[in-house]
Amino acid sequence: PISIWAMVLETNRGCPFMCTFCDWGGTTYSKIKRFELEHVAEDLDWAAKNKVAFIFCADANFGVFKERDVEIARMIRDVADRGYLETVNLQYAKNSTEVVFTIAKILGNLSRGITVSVQSMNKDTLKAIKRDNLDVNNIKKMMELSQQYQVGTYTEAILGLPLERSEEHTSELQSH
Repeated sequence: PISIWAMVLETNRGCPFMCTFCDWGGTTYSKIKRFELEHVAEDLDWAAKNKVAFIFCADANFGVFKERDVEIARMIRDVADRGYLETVNLQYAKNSTEVVFTIAKILGNLSRGITVSVQSMNKDTLKAIKRDNLDVNNIKKMMELSQQYQVGTYTEAILGLPLERSEEHTSELQSH
């Protein structure tokens, strides 16, 4: 009776990207399979009834199915409003659009904000891992949306990628 739970939620499986450092985009799951919305609703209802305080969403690109993912965000918000949910961790769509800010606004304090995906600042590394960063104008647009929606942002940098040394990695990040 005093237990509080964490849960993994998956609303879809697969990833259309082929980043070499990531297992999500392997050829097996390159197409995204959506789980029935009714099934997702049942899982979230279970979370509300069973003292789930933390949800880790295992979707590779939450927000890629715009209207559907906004609806799921509303369901998650409902779970928090009637249950114990304190935090949800989402991996937002890699090519973030305004919809991810809508989702983050719905989730409010449940979410840590929007990811600005910058795995490395080394152009040779990005080429080696088959990954492009957002261009400067897109990053600026994301910061503007962050202010407009009053939603925080954060970035991810992956240490130990090909063609990088720790000294280069830290100096590149510090200069940006």
